[in-house]
Amino acid sequence: MDGKRTSRAPVGSGPAAAPSGPPGKALEVLRAELASLGADSDSLVPRAFRAPGRVNLIGDHTDYNGGLVLPAAIDLAVYLLCVPAYNVLLRSTSEPGVVRLRPDGQEISGEGTPEQEEGLPSWGLYVQGVLRELAAEGCRLEGFLGVVASDIPEGRGLSSSAALEVAVATASTAISDCRLEPWTVAEACRRGEETYAGVRCGIMDQAVSLMGKAGSACLIDTAERSLRHVPIPDAIEMVVIDSGVRRDLSDGQYNSRRQECSDALDALKTAPEFANLETLSDLRPNDLPRCTKLLPPALLRRVRHVVTENQRVEKVAGLLAEAVSASKDGSLPPELAGELRSQVEESHRSLVEDYEAGHPVTDRIVELARGQEGYIGARQTGAGWGGSVVVFCHRGTAARLATGVLEVLDHPEGRAETASPSPGTGRTGPSYHVCRISDGACEIALPQSP
Repeated sequence: MDGKRTSRAPVGSGPAAAPSGPPGKALEVLRAELASLGADSDSLVPRAFRAPGRVNLIGDHTDYNGGLVLPAAIDLAVYLLCVPAYNVLLRSTSEPGVVRLRPDGQEISGEGTPEQEEGLPSWGLYVQGVLRELAAEGCRLEGFLGVVASDIPEGRGLSSSAALEVAVATASTAISDCRLEPWTVAEACRRGEETYAGVRCGIMDQAVSLMGKAGSACLIDTAERSLRHVPIPDAIEMVVIDSGVRRDLSDGQYNSRRQECSDALDALKTAPEFANLETLSDLRPNDLPRCTKLLPPALLRRVRHVVTENQRVEKVAGLLAEAVSASKDGSLPPELAGELRSQVEESHRSLVEDYEAGHPVTDRIVELARGQEGYIGARQTGAGWGGSVVVFCHRGTAARLATGVLEVLDHPEGRAETASPSPGTGRTGPSYHVCRISDGACEIALPQSP
């Protein structure tokens, strides 16, 4: 698609009923903002957009290596409420600062307001990146005045940043009557985050936030830019246990791992047998012995994680598909549960040992989950270095399992020994969320005023 205006609907499915909570809070802030500008807030009907966060079931650090991932969109989301305007003015219900930009993302100069002199808030860089990249795709963007609200905890591995990007992209393209293919929007959001926010991310988070489907995970081939929905059997529940350890992907560790993968690829391509290698995911397990002679130990471990993790993604997608037809009376056959456990636990081990992206608290949560009733498998999810753990559970046990983990974790004798937080990170109290697998980004209907 060329990004020209059409009469077609914006990215996402049709209007749906909006939940209470963040949208209601955003509506209050938006009406106050309109009133402060002298507008009749009662006569302006805002449009509302929702972009979900995600839980990655398996497949971490494979997306920027051209590999496979298996995420699912969840019921936690970013909401954006807005009305048309000349430029873009965006506030957040939870973050400081105001974003003032031209519709195409260029900064506004010459007005000299105190807020502009302070520059964009950090979250505004994501907004700016999305708008600039959508404009580069040929969208003739129009402005809007809006408010962002979210119930996704930040820095916990549930992709709050990608949800913000997708919410902005969905709203902006809808208001501007600009239709782009979902993969084009996802790539624009990814480029915006890399160029403007400084995170060299893959495309997984943006893709699943745009194209998720209720009740299904998304098997994504990041090299082919293809996506297939994989139903999650009713016999399995997913609970995300937030470790309380917050991390910032722009603080260096994430970008460092990506650079190591790039260095490993360059080193391998010097060998004749790997001269045509395009990504690390083009390697197969039987290639690893030859890699040993070409790479230092640290880079070899990174490569081994990528290669074996791709295998595990394929295996888990197949097990889920098999479980849909094999589950009887809402229960998962023991042999399938055992195979699933093996793949999920091996993924966690590889992430910690080969990719060195673990954290003592998330390791402890995985350990404690194994001893709980209903447990199938657990692994750290997201980029790593803290964040959250996803636990696969038998139906009806997720909340009880998570509660049991947190009861032990909160007890002084149950805590893991933790090192000092990395710069830019912190620790708050652990919590959990039983996930409902949701649809991707869409416009939603606001509840009618009484």
